[in-house]
Amino acid sequence: MTGNAAGRHIRHHVVTIKGGELHLRGSLTEGTCVISAERRDMQIDMGRYRTDDFTGVGSLSAVRIPFDIHLTACNQPLAGNISVSFYGATAPRSPDLFLVTSDDGNAAGLSDSTHDSGLGLQLSDSAGDPIIPNHTAGMSLLPLAGNTIMHFTARYQATARHPRPGELRSEVWFRLVYP
Repeated sequence: MTGNAAGRHIRHHVVTIKGGELHLRGSLTEGTCVISAERRDMQIDMGRYRTDDFTGVGSLSAVRIPFDIHLTACNQPLAGNISVSFYGATAPRSPDLFLVTSDDGNAAGLSDSTHDSGLGLQLSDSAGDPIIPNHTAGMSLLPLAGNTIMHFTARYQATARHPRPGELRSEVWFRLVYP
């Protein structure tokens, strides 16, 4: 046989070897709101305070610092049932406040000394009602034309008789909760 004749009589076999499984998951939502890009990672300047601005445990800073969360493209029927929750570490002596740490004043990277500041961070909704950390707030949104702005405030509350001076920091996250 010539090379061509031999090629006509060769059978081609396909060998299949089981390699594994693939599981795909997803979700389809009903037109959820979009958080405006500039509001996804906010840096809020809480201002400067003196230790004697706080007169004892439970005393509050006089100034409420406003901040907003902007939502766009909300589905009107669904948006009336959306809630917001704020979560993060809580103050050691006051679980109804967010943790505020104070560094020792050294330049960044020279010391890893971070301490409880003796202050907690209180967030409040637009009505001035305190928001409890790690719980869903009881407010619902009523956006106009698919957009809305949620108004909040933040301020410090003393959790110790003598708050620690230094650079104050808090890390708080928020999420939208749909029914």
